[in-house]
Amino acid sequence: MSYSVDEQARLCSRCQSLDVARVRSSTRPRLPLGPVRDWHPDECYFCGLLVNLLSHDSSIDLTDEQPYFLFSIKTRHVHDKLFQILDQRLIVLSTSESGPPPGSVPYIVSHNNEPPIWLKHVQPLIDFERAKEWLRICTELHGDSCSRHKGYAIENFRLIDCSTGNVVTANKDEPYVALSYVWGEEKASAREIHAYPKTIRDAIIATKKLGYRRLWVDKYCIDQNDNNDLHYQFQQMDIIYQQAAVTIIAGAGTNSHYGLPGVDLSFRKPTSSVVVGDERICAIPKPELKREHCRWISRAWTYQEGLLSTRRLVFTDEQVYFECQGCYCAEMLDVPLASFKKMHAPDKPYLHKRYRAAGRMGLFPLNGCGVDPWDIYNRIGEYSERSLSHESDILNGILGIFRAFERMQNTVWHVHGVPFAKATGSPNGTSTMTNSKRALPNFAESLRWDLEAPSKRRRGFPSWSWTGWHGKIAWPAEYTNLDLMRTPRRIERPRDPRVNERALGVTFVLTSGDAMSWGEMQTSYGWLMMHNEPSVFLDIEAIVSPVTHLPGDQKQAPAFCLYFGQGGRVISASMTVADEYFNEELDLLAIHFHRTVRGNQGRSGTSAAATFTQHVMIVQECGTHWERVAIGSFDVDPKDEVHSIRRKLRLG
Repeated sequence: MSYSVDEQARLCSRCQSLDVARVRSSTRPRLPLGPVRDWHPDECYFCGLLVNLLSHDSSIDLTDEQPYFLFSIKTRHVHDKLFQILDQRLIVLSTSESGPPPGSVPYIVSHNNEPPIWLKHVQPLIDFERAKEWLRICTELHGDSCSRHKGYAIENFRLIDCSTGNVVTANKDEPYVALSYVWGEEKASAREIHAYPKTIRDAIIATKKLGYRRLWVDKYCIDQNDNNDLHYQFQQMDIIYQQAAVTIIAGAGTNSHYGLPGVDLSFRKPTSSVVVGDERICAIPKPELKREHCRWISRAWTYQEGLLSTRRLVFTDEQVYFECQGCYCAEMLDVPLASFKKMHAPDKPYLHKRYRAAGRMGLFPLNGCGVDPWDIYNRIGEYSERSLSHESDILNGILGIFRAFERMQNTVWHVHGVPFAKATGSPNGTSTMTNSKRALPNFAESLRWDLEAPSKRRRGFPSWSWTGWHGKIAWPAEYTNLDLMRTPRRIERPRDPRVNERALGVTFVLTSGDAMSWGEMQTSYGWLMMHNEPSVFLDIEAIVSPVTHLPGDQKQAPAFCLYFGQGGRVISASMTVADEYFNEELDLLAIHFHRTVRGNQGRSGTSAAATFTQHVMIVQECGTHWERVAIGSFDVDPKDEVHSIRRKLRLG
């Protein structure tokens, strides 16, 4: 194993007396270490190792007065599935006296003489035979289940020939490796191996070492000067990554010149290790990619690349990880095939439900981007946290995920990123999953997105879509609650579907200025997506109410006075637009676009115990059209008869 300190370590008097072997062999002893301020990291190698372990988690305050302890724990009691497989004992550094280490703090392994058989030596350069063995294990256990969409033809599909560096037209069904990395500023003009950035050169070497001849790299295999080719390939990202034999993820560095650690002189960081008495102590970093150390995990484009891939080889500064839909392997840990087989259902290419319950084995969800139509809301929320170099890419960077949901049995479509179920009769239509009574999301429900904090407009995208705003997107809890993932969703719609179906009429405006009805959009969806249609404008017909903004201090939720029925009522709302971009002088309207119900509706749907919640989009006049500035709701009695005004508005 590659170690970072000499065999004869300098130790302080406290560390010289530590009986680490006793901790390793039993859960009973807990060695008190005191607070960090009492340690001597500059003079003692073991104190320095402990401080280094804590530095893996940026949330830990090293000046805190809390005392730390060393104790051991059986791996079956830890959260990380990869360690659970081992059924061994690890040492924990924590302020608690039991349980796993906090946050990202690594586990500790202690041994005398030779390391345990399951602990592997991580060399400066990768042993690609290990990586090939992981791929063989996946093939043996999962067959084609980790190779989705085999046989889909991709027009104008090009690959890098790893023997020459040339970009060539792909042959049908030709196996290839995909690369997911952070671009940086280099231009897409290289056509010879030596001219590519270091990460690309290392990926070419890794591809050949894995036994493949072709590599797909988006920047070089898509014509960056051909807008038609760009748009077409963006629509095929799900197929490209899912059909790859494996995706190499460059999880280290901030640009394409960093390289892949462990490949061609791009050495890894040595394992943190020290000798205390007769025990050698080393750290096992948790398999994770942290935002503060890894730019890949913070970039918008790489979000879908990781989710859509079914086999991933993740390169970090410490080691390499492999993850598919049912196996999780790390270079430092040698897990035998028999152990992986025990994790799988008998004679089935998938994990026992006890391993699937947590939703993931390692870095990525077991179900990729999802299997439930409602999962699209979680994906949008997660994606919206990522950063973009070019704000115009906000929709392009998630098109592969939308395409994956489009190919599901219960198809989900989108318009400018607003998802809805295929073949609903109206924007508020009620539809259910195939062979199920579970509700599918509709267009009006998808207008209920919110921002975690008021923000500013992203120009070029509609205000009624989340793509039109900067910031993290939040959805109603019933859309995204993970506890409901595999159980029937209860979206509390009025029992009478006509309540909502007649509430909102939508006509799409094409870039030519022509109008397209909701029904026509359903039959022309494929054509619209391939031709960047419709435009950002939407003609809606709905009940509208005049609205007045009520100024308040910053501690209070924004409030509006909505004039509905016989008088005005004050409603709370969540501002979409930040104060500095909100124009108090422009007219405001509330669009009544959707109702939900609370309480027992009864068989007739008119029980007095039921209360309808009217959801409204508050819009502001912007010359030729209206734009969203807030989202709100208020309670209405379903028995109330209100003289309401329906009006047509153009939203942009």
